[in-house]
Amino acid sequence: MITGASSGIGRALAVEFAARGHNLLLIARGTERLALTAAQIRTQHQVQIDCLVLDVAAHDAPKKVSDYIATHSLEITVLVNNAASWMSGSLATNSTEATGALMRANMAAPLALSRAVLPAMIARGNGAILNVGSLAGELPSPGTALYSASKSFMRSITLALRHELSGSGVTVSLLVPGAVRTGLTSDDTRLGQVARAIFALPPASVARIGYLGMASKQRIIIPGLHVWITFFALKVLPPVGAMGLRASTTSPPDNAHGTTPLSALVRMMPWADKAGDVLIDTAQRLRDMA
Repeated sequence: MITGASSGIGRALAVEFAARGHNLLLIARGTERLALTAAQIRTQHQVQIDCLVLDVAAHDAPKKVSDYIATHSLEITVLVNNAASWMSGSLATNSTEATGALMRANMAAPLALSRAVLPAMIARGNGAILNVGSLAGELPSPGTALYSASKSFMRSITLALRHELSGSGVTVSLLVPGAVRTGLTSDDTRLGQVARAIFALPPASVARIGYLGMASKQRIIIPGLHVWITFFALKVLPPVGAMGLRASTTSPPDNAHGTTPLSALVRMMPWADKAGDVLIDTAQRLRDMA
């Protein structure tokens, strides 16, 4: 069962699981894209695919998923909690509705869906949960504070649940991607755009590493050498410095104090925008050649 399965990492994970012979229950809120994803997978792989059109942020989403599983007599051997919402800007000005929806999609839904499938997994003595986190969850991120906090929650709940299930035959793993070429996040700063152009991985690569890591029962799965380096660098950098660097590569808060020293320095350099354009164009050309 894969949530957020119609695009990005979720779609790539659906393709990866199907290529390895897994039947699929795909969940996403977009009817057309979900149907297209399922149709494309069916043409390439001989697997059974069930589709459930659902917004996991809806209050009754966990019950609808449980009812669907029971009605169709499905056995969930792997749960992939991938669906997530993104929100940038200052917490002081983000709407109550938007913050509530993000918390339900990124935190409440994965927790509820895990609780829904765990009893059967534990009774069988086997199963796996793959939670899709983010490198953003490794430090507070001004400008994307709630998204970052929700991914920190995913890290904490994954590691704690993994310990609780030790010896049960059920494993829990955390996939920690850095920048990925999807439409989920945005980069309004030049520094962020350049970094994404150079370092962002294709979803298929992230999915393949995620699957192999889950299959080998890894605790934390980090795709890409540069993500590994960043992951461990964040463990030794002073928190204030790390936050300042992160803020320079994300959308600044919508207030007068949104400019960070690093982003201001970049804007002061007359050649910075041109250099950024060249780097982005070069990265695109290299991807096209690959």
